[in-house]
Amino acid sequence: VPIGEATADVIDVGGHTLGQIAYYFKAQHALFCGDAVFGLGCGRLFEGTHQQMWESLNRVMALPDDTLIYCAHEYLLSNAGFAMSVEGESSALVDRIKAEKAKRTKSIPTVPMKLSVEKKTNPFLRPADTDFMTRHFAGQSPEAAFKQLRQKRDTWKS
Repeated sequence: VPIGEATADVIDVGGHTLGQIAYYFKAQHALFCGDAVFGLGCGRLFEGTHQQMWESLNRVMALPDDTLIYCAHEYLLSNAGFAMSVEGESSALVDRIKAEKAKRTKSIPTVPMKLSVEKKTNPFLRPADTDFMTRHFAGQSPEAAFKQLRQKRDTWKS
């Protein structure tokens, strides 16, 4: 799809809503994903299923690691507490939250986020990691782990 001087691939990221799409600008290494992925989070499921959302997140994770993710909301710090409740032993997560808090105190946005960093710290992308699954969801499928995480987040109180 041409947008101005740039060209974007349209990616189905349904789950939050059924028809949600994202625009991936390959030449710019940029993904505009609306509410599909947030810093340390993902969109709540309003219309779609856990399976649809997990498949959508897998499409995002298949992009190059240097992809910059532009999401629709600045939710990273509000997602940090839940992420810590899932994987607080992760030095990558602890270091990231510290760095992101420092940015926000200077009014620097946390968006965009680098996909490689989200893969290491975002609990909703972590079921794609074998070590994470072994530590936290042994014997379960990544999709089942994602479903449990999304359900916990829906009722989680900081």
